[in-house]
Amino acid sequence: MDFAAPRDELYPLIEPVTSALGHRIVELKSRTRDGRLKISLVLFNPRGLGVNDCAGVYRTVLARIEAALACRDVALEVCSPGLGRSLKTLEEAAVFAGLPVRVLTAAGPTWLSGRLGALGEGALELLPPEGEGEGIKLSPEDIKKIELL
Repeated sequence: MDFAAPRDELYPLIEPVTSALGHRIVELKSRTRDGRLKISLVLFNPRGLGVNDCAGVYRTVLARIEAALACRDVALEVCSPGLGRSLKTLEEAAVFAGLPVRVLTAAGPTWLSGRLGALGEGALELLPPEGEGEGIKLSPEDIKKIELL
């Protein structure tokens, strides 16, 4: 599985806003089509992310984008990652450190369950569910899929 992904060009413009509001960017995608800028923003907050939170981020981010890019034709979507999300990058996995996941390894058809641990040197640590031993390190090549539980 390829866990490297380039950051969207709007990341430096949007991340300070979301961070100041207490949220972490999980995924950011933008594209221009027929003169319209379309942005999809997935956020995470360990305390939870409700509709009012998403609406506040929407208003703040939209105003910043319109001012910075002098663009009025912007379609912005703000949402939470949802349950059962498949993680796409190691950077995304870092956002969910400490949360329960299941990992499908390249070695076999069985899923490993545990909690996401620290990331280091291009590897992901899978910790046992609740202190039931030591964690295991997995390289991106060892992983087929990671899902939040």
